Amino acid sequence: MDTPDINRIKDFWASGDWESLGAIPLKAIKQSDDRAEIALLCASALQQTAQADSATDYAQKAYEWGCDRQLAINILTSGLHTTFGRLALLRKEDEMAQHHFVQAVTLYPGTASDAQIHAHKWAVQETAF
Repeated sequence: MDTPDINRIKDFWASGDWESLGAIPLKAIKQSDDRAEIALLCASALQQTAQADSATDYAQKAYEWGCDRQLAINILTSGLHTTFGRLALLRKEDEMAQHHFVQAVTLYPGTASDAQIHAHKWAVQETAF
């Protein structure tokens, strides 16, 4: 696999495409200038798909590679909002789900302007799980 492009990775994350992110091997990330951020986003995706051991491996690599602490906090907090959004969907609380998905999306820098669009995609994606 080629070295992943950070913009494509961001698109995967903003769209809630956890499967595509979770399929990126660490060895493909290793050579990227943005490897710490990519590893963090992949760890987040792996966490969302209940692959805790792999998520831990990717998160550890992200830290080893110099991941920004505030970005890591934001992405982990985003995961909590995603979980709360899932719970709201299960309870048929669509407005609350949308709120949590918007919160989840806006925690990643550069996604706030399209938060409603991305949050809707996340809600659709999460309904499929």
